[in-house]
Amino acid sequence: MNSVRYLNKSITDNERNNYSLWWKEQIEHYGVKVNYYTHGYTLTSHDYLYGEDPTAAFENSGEVIMVTSITNDSILLSKFGVMADCDMTAMIHISSFYETFGNGKEPKSGDLIEMQEYGGFGDRPNGRGAAIFEITERDDEYLPSTNALMGHYVWYIKCKRFEYSMEAGIHAEPLNTQINDTTQFGRLSGGANPAELFVSTEDNADTEGAKLFDYTQNTLSNPYGNY
Repeated sequence: MNSVRYLNKSITDNERNNYSLWWKEQIEHYGVKVNYYTHGYTLTSHDYLYGEDPTAAFENSGEVIMVTSITNDSILLSKFGVMADCDMTAMIHISSFYETFGNGKEPKSGDLIEMQEYGGFGDRPNGRGAAIFEITERDDEYLPSTNALMGHYVWYIKCKRFEYSMEAGIHAEPLNTQINDTTQFGRLSGGANPAELFVSTEDNADTEGAKLFDYTQNTLSNPYGNY
């Protein structure tokens, strides 16, 4: 009975090896080169008051080849209004990940993928650069397509667009400016990354608010009333 069962893993080693080599070949042919950043979170430095590791830094761990699929600006209508998410799925052969990062290493939540070959060659308009995505989930059992003959060949990785917040070891995407609460923002001195505290003349709530009511030009202005 077992000798004629197609899914008997004890007799399908050669077939599964063929599938594994096929996946590796396809990814190397049709994948793109990305920069991979490992997040330095550790339990020993975890701060239980903040619920995170505030001193963790990213480490540029090397270049790898991945097949990627980006859902750019997927529009979602929710009770909070219109939300535009940017998601990405990626696949890398398990053995290729071992070759770069060492045996037993796995992609993990919080690691970053920078699409350097797709957007980092200086050919995007007006100084735009490579998009950066943060890993949210990785799985070796994406059953719809990647586990033929019940083998495990690739890491199936889900990502979302990275929201830069001054962490050490990683840079912001070029021209990815956000509205800030005040004109003073950025890294303070004394950290792992150079300080970048500066006065901005645009993209902040103070500048936009002054267009409606300039507190510096109205003597009766008061943040608590009296105007």
